Amino acid sequence: MSGATRTVFESLAWLFAPADDPEQCHLVEVGEDWRFEAALADGHSAVVWGRTPIRQRPVGQMIRFALARERAIARVERLDGSLRCWEVERLAPIGRRGRLERAVRFGLMSGAIVRLGAGPAPSRVADEVATRAGHRGPPVRLRPSGDGSAVTRVQAADRALLLRLAREAGLKDVGRNAEALVRLADAGVGGVPRLAGDGRNAGVRWSTETALRGTPSRRLERTIVADVTRWLATLPRSDDGASLAAEERLELISQAFPDHAAALGEALEHVRRGARAVPGVLEHGDLWAGNLLARDGRLAGVVDWDTWHPAGVPGADLLQLLAMARRSRTREQVGDLWREGIWAEPVVRSTLAGYWSSLGIRPSDELAWLVGVSWWASNVTAGLRRGWQPAQDPRWVARNVDAGVPRLAAGPAAWVARPATRGRVSRFRPA
Repeated sequence: MSGATRTVFESLAWLFAPADDPEQCHLVEVGEDWRFEAALADGHSAVVWGRTPIRQRPVGQMIRFALARERAIARVERLDGSLRCWEVERLAPIGRRGRLERAVRFGLMSGAIVRLGAGPAPSRVADEVATRAGHRGPPVRLRPSGDGSAVTRVQAADRALLLRLAREAGLKDVGRNAEALVRLADAGVGGVPRLAGDGRNAGVRWSTETALRGTPSRRLERTIVADVTRWLATLPRSDDGASLAAEERLELISQAFPDHAAALGEALEHVRRGARAVPGVLEHGDLWAGNLLARDGRLAGVVDWDTWHPAGVPGADLLQLLAMARRSRTREQVGDLWREGIWAEPVVRSTLAGYWSSLGIRPSDELAWLVGVSWWASNVTAGLRRGWQPAQDPRWVARNVDAGVPRLAAGPAAWVARPATRGRVSRFRPA
């Protein structure tokens, strides 16, 4: 199983392989019919099979998926041949929901990882990595992510730490998060974890960090928005002074969607002129309520730094926070919000203006447009890095790329002259 990993399942399954010889473990991603017999056909002494959660489907399809999954797991738990079931790990669908909706989604959409083998169950790669990271306790319980990585809490000799781990040949580089924590510590930024250790073992890149107090925010309270706005102003500026993130992301999108290369090239020229006129700031890149920790109704910390950029457009993080709050209620796509000009909505513009003023930056329509472009490009490139490749989904491309690129190419002047939301009442309302 050496070589580059191309799917989320393969990245996760590697963490469940036997630690003594993971290369010899047979990793098999089954189809939505959950037929696992092919996983047993090659005479391996250890097998990890299963699949990741499905995305939202018509109810009938999800019911058939769930029934096939449960029948397959029941059959494998009754195996009495040379291989027996060591472990079944359920994989919950990604996303925060209310208790009832979460339970329904788990029942219908969840995936599973199943470990099979001969003899007693050996320790997993994840447990070997946790031991190397200083864990002094029982086998760890992993919390998988949608990108093939996983996190878990480990108990070191003197404190509890958060362990991030991902297969080196996989889709996720946890070293990015470690790099960000070092940069933030050097800049003296508060409210973020501190890197405790990092390394490579058993084909896995891992890092540990201090565990902050607080719980993930379920709602975007006004006090949290105000706290985040003030906290963003403490992030360091880029070393060369320019905000380069939007330019780099547009170039990546142009490579992924060559049919739009000409229009994206025009947009890139507009972006270059605007981005060189404002200072670059360190950007989180995925700032939403789930990555904020709160305590007593106030901001306690910001976590998950693997999508950071050292030279972001000032305001892109704040727009991400506000836009994701609306998406969680309306289920709109990023492309829908881009075409509506969410950055021009009154409440959003007011929040951005307060943040810019704290940095000594003069608010303008052109800067708001640049923030909107950077936010759109950040979300599209994030989608391209995930195991589920949205570029291969015509519906996703149509809503998030095809419909938005022409307006992107028109530049800020088109929005200044006739912005989509001028005069409208904002649909973003903090709790």
